Amino acid sequence: MTSATTTPASGARGSVTKGRGYGLVLYGVLAGNQVARWFAVAVLVLNAIDQLFFLPSYPFWSLVIIALDVIALYGLCAYGSYENLAAA
Repeated sequence: MTSATTTPASGARGSVTKGRGYGLVLYGVLAGNQVARWFAVAVLVLNAIDQLFFLPSYPFWSLVIIALDVIALYGLCAYGSYENLAAA
């Protein structure tokens, strides 16, 4: 039976991937987070516009949903920036 481990080439110290590649993973997570955030903003804006069409039928509930969309949009836009991620 053969071993699954390999030995590094002469002159190499430790693992090749030790301490490397995490910057790209972190960038992918942050970029993915920003894409998800802007997708949520787009969905909330479209939902608020859609509720305007229901305003004549259901005025109270449409205004409640529009108000909740505005609050959620404020939270996503005011507190979801790169500067806040760097401060944490």
